[in-house]
Amino acid sequence: MPNPGRPRLKDVAARAGVSTATVSMVLNKSTTRISPQTSEAVRRAAAELGYQPNLTARSLRTNRTQLIGMISDYVASSPYATGIIQGAQEAAWSREHLLLIVNTEGDTRHENDLVQALSARQVDGFLYAAMSHQECEVPVALEGQHVVGVDMHIGTAGPSFVPAESAAATTATEALLAAGHHRIGHLRGRPHATASGLRAHAFIETMRAAGCLDESLIVAHPGTHNLRDSAFGEGAARRLLSRPDRPTALFAFNDRMALGVYRAADALGLAIPRELSVVGFDDQQLIADELRPGLTTLALPHYEMGRLATLRLVDMLDTPPGYVHEPELVQLPCRLVVRDSVAPPAD
Repeated sequence: MPNPGRPRLKDVAARAGVSTATVSMVLNKSTTRISPQTSEAVRRAAAELGYQPNLTARSLRTNRTQLIGMISDYVASSPYATGIIQGAQEAAWSREHLLLIVNTEGDTRHENDLVQALSARQVDGFLYAAMSHQECEVPVALEGQHVVGVDMHIGTAGPSFVPAESAAATTATEALLAAGHHRIGHLRGRPHATASGLRAHAFIETMRAAGCLDESLIVAHPGTHNLRDSAFGEGAARRLLSRPDRPTALFAFNDRMALGVYRAADALGLAIPRELSVVGFDDQQLIADELRPGLTTLALPHYEMGRLATLRLVDMLDTPPGYVHEPELVQLPCRLVVRDSVAPPAD
């Protein structure tokens, strides 16, 4: 039975002086034939009465629940990529959808079970997200579903929104070259990381084009599971900075490695940026702005990836049945955040 204290569609219609059909069309945004003045009167009446649409009835009528499922590895439990959730949630809400989030904690064996659990709750589409840029196939249970990759290149399964890794690494390297550095080292990420290869390749090509490439100044993370990025960064930087022909600048794969570089420089008595310039990657709030001097770094577009991927997914849901969505790779720019860790090399 209807709740007698809850405003109904006919109450909104009476207050706005229109028919219930007009109220329904305005609130469901199902036509553009209603004048702006009438639409505003309906929305104002609904707000004044505190009217909330019956979502269950709407779902039965439209075969849509207005729910979006996000499946991620560590996005919801890590402090490093929460902007993805913020962007996705705000975009979903702006299009009258809610976001349901599940984390696998990196255990891909549970992905199909989680997809099926979300499907049982009748979600309309899926965001397949990662804490750091990856390339992979979607779980079998997602095949044939509306799905968009977030920080994840999902190939032919659907559109993918990722950082423009190569362009960003080029920007970082060019910033050091522009400051006058020629002996620039690079600390690479873990071997399996998609971003590691893209950033390293861009660094190498930019240094080669400048006639400054010395591959002995590139040190790669060995991939050891229990070797923290900061510890690797410190050890690798100590080795490079102890050389007679040491680099005058280092570009670190991420800010955690850059933190290790700071520790190594301090232990060796090298002042940043007077005797060593450092550029990181990620703009992690708990590191980049807290280091002294502040770390110049590239900011990953987490918020924009989440926001734009969600808007694309809702657009896909609004297309007619049978419409084929072409795969698309959208690379979003990473902003150079200039702080105080870069200066011209000492004479």
